[in-house]
Amino acid sequence: MASTFRAGKGRLRDVSDVSDVSDAGGAREAADRPTPTDPVGALQRARLLTHLYGVPAVGLFLLGLFGFSYAMGFPDRVEAVATPILALVFLLVSAHAWRHRSPSLRLERIALIGTFATLVAAAFEPVVTGRFEIGYPYVLGYAPLAFAAAFLFFGPRAGTIASVAVYLGLAVATVSGVATGQIPAVRAMPLVAAQPILIGLLYAIAWSMATYVREHRVVATHAATDPLTGAWNRRAGEAFLESVEGPFALLVADLDDFKRINDAHGHAVGDEMLVGTVEAIRSALRPQDRIVRWGGDEFVAIVVGVDERDAEELAGRVRRAVERASTTVGESMSVSVGVAACGPGASWRDAFDRADGAMYAAKRDTARSGEAGAGAG
Repeated sequence: MASTFRAGKGRLRDVSDVSDVSDAGGAREAADRPTPTDPVGALQRARLLTHLYGVPAVGLFLLGLFGFSYAMGFPDRVEAVATPILALVFLLVSAHAWRHRSPSLRLERIALIGTFATLVAAAFEPVVTGRFEIGYPYVLGYAPLAFAAAFLFFGPRAGTIASVAVYLGLAVATVSGVATGQIPAVRAMPLVAAQPILIGLLYAIAWSMATYVREHRVVATHAATDPLTGAWNRRAGEAFLESVEGPFALLVADLDDFKRINDAHGHAVGDEMLVGTVEAIRSALRPQDRIVRWGGDEFVAIVVGVDERDAEELAGRVRRAVERASTTVGESMSVSVGVAACGPGASWRDAFDRADGAMYAAKRDTARSGEAGAGAG
């Protein structure tokens, strides 16, 4: 069943006084901003998969390394202390991802920074104990992995800072090993000379990827946005509806007598009304709801995770928000709204047809009665 709402005569300008809706600030605009499929989403999915499967593998590796050190009598104190702690942190990172189905960036940073600090400390310990031959594998074996992880998870700027910090720590340890005669100077060349080149190459790759993702997202956002109102365009709305899962509801809103106002006052006033309508609808909805300019003066709000009763309440908020708005020419406006719910696995097109039909039923009822009302479609 689809329900209909008919807004009373209102004014379309100031929507800041909508008192029955909590103020979500910039979150509303962020929620309505187009988010089409792009490399950002692919990278986020890859990050989640890494937290789900790659991170626990690292944790188990560290536990295995701790067991090996135990069997060898803990030749390195840093490794003996740090590896079980790091293993626990990595497993916590993975457990968070499995529980919440999203990566924890805070835990990720803690794990990486702890790993970098351990790497540098483990390289310094044998310098102090006079056994740099034991610590040198940390410099050559693990340092490139640390640099790659820094750029992969921190990005080009923060990745460069982290990589340079790790490099400087390892370089000081290596130079100290040379100065104390524990290794010949020629063996320091792979770190001192080659690893800065590796950091530069990794930065170039990370910068190129970040630039591509940023530019691609700008283009994709422009392609999905209605240039006048800032809402999604119909193509973006249909793409979202094809991919959305779970129950949701559609609110189809259409301005009444828009052509008359547009003809009487010009397209500038008509454009102002369209922009103001989107602002009013946005102020009435939840931060996670989407607004689509379906065509002309018809708009669709996609409300995910609600049933028809909740959607009717939101439609009432939309109606009151538009009532409180006004135009610079003082024209009164009204809006017809149709609501339809769509259950899991149901066709969104069927729900749209029901909501669209309910909206037109409201228009016909208003034309007959000459005053605002509500009905059921």
